[in-house]
Amino acid sequence: AGGTTRHGPALSEHLKRGAAAEDLAAAWLVRQGLRLLTRNFRSARGELDLVMADGDELVIIEVRCRTRPDPVHPLETIT
Repeated sequence: AGGTTRHGPALSEHLKRGAAAEDLAAAWLVRQGLRLLTRNFRSARGELDLVMADGDELVIIEVRCRTRPDPVHPLETIT
């Protein structure tokens, strides 16, 4: 239910699922050797879920979490 946390208003269920998916993705990518630089980087143009480094390469990751089967490919859901 509602309420607040030390980080602000309580997260809705879909935001909690998204944060958990980002946690899983970041942990897996770190185990693969990438280095996490920042999460949820925001600018006037939007948000980057994960910003990581793979050696000297900058890697931007968009994490998608689906809770139901959908005929739409995840790439089609990114604006």
